[in-house]
Amino acid sequence: MNHVREALEAGLPQLDEAALPDLRAALDEACVGGERIKQIVRDLKAFAQPQDESLATIDVRPVVEFSVKMAMAEIKRVAQLVTEIEDVPAVWAIAGRLEQVFVNLLINATQAMAPANVHENQIRVSIKNAGSLVVVEIADTGTGIPAENLERIFDPFFTTKPVGLGTGLGLSICHSIIAAFGGDLTVTSQVGRGSTFRVSLPSTDQPLRSLTPPEDRRHVSRAARILVVDPEPAITKAMRRILSAHKVETADSGLEALTICHEKRFDLVLYDLRTADLSGPDMYRRLQEAGDGRERRLVFTNAGTLPTAVDAFLAETKLPCLEKPFGAREVNQLLQRS
Repeated sequence: MNHVREALEAGLPQLDEAALPDLRAALDEACVGGERIKQIVRDLKAFAQPQDESLATIDVRPVVEFSVKMAMAEIKRVAQLVTEIEDVPAVWAIAGRLEQVFVNLLINATQAMAPANVHENQIRVSIKNAGSLVVVEIADTGTGIPAENLERIFDPFFTTKPVGLGTGLGLSICHSIIAAFGGDLTVTSQVGRGSTFRVSLPSTDQPLRSLTPPEDRRHVSRAARILVVDPEPAITKAMRRILSAHKVETADSGLEALTICHEKRFDLVLYDLRTADLSGPDMYRRLQEAGDGRERRLVFTNAGTLPTAVDAFLAETKLPCLEKPFGAREVNQLLQRS
């Protein structure tokens, strides 16, 4: 960019023709960098944006059809599209958020295949009923995902794409959106044969207050008092729905949670290890100072790998740590042991 600045300061009429290729290259790099930053900022905003909209009963079929239309230009460029659509019940969701998920998965599928094989490549979109769930699958016949990457595929900022093609936030955002609807996003893949992303959503056959199947909480004889501490509003809203059989309170910071814990007693305190203002070990020690055993009600929650120090802390205290996403079943199992 210094070359461009110097040329502009000198005046374009005096521009050396021999310098034009370097100037064009510098401008191209600046434009690519600007687009890259814009994409990262856009993805970060989507990642952090709270879901203020209310869940509604949604027919996923027109949502999927609209998403396919949005991605069709890219699909046609690289593959043949095959659809298998069954009659399915409605789901609890937000249409715009679902479109965001499906378009992202479709574009990812196109990027996994070489355009040179357009007549052999295939993207298959299916919608089917699976008991209390509606399942949408988006499969491709692309390069596949190595086994060592599958465990990290939904981690924020993890990407196997070349620089400039992804921020590593798309799948993480998709996973968070589906989890907030009480559903699940999973993937199976085989190198050289392709990948299948599976979106499972609770159908409206289940009451909204019971997004988790009834058997997940059949052994709980009473409503427990639970405090959910998480910096993501979408997560706390989802946990209120998933744990609706219990008396749930929420906090978005460690200090707020600490104040609440000093004022009230809880059967469980689900504490996200990403909480910035008060780490999990610090929360444990602050509660321990009260001397009444409240720290033993802590259950840590986490997504991704843990620092070595936190691993050592968990091993020392023997406190449970739930890996996200989790549901009512795991929480009820902890309540039964408490």
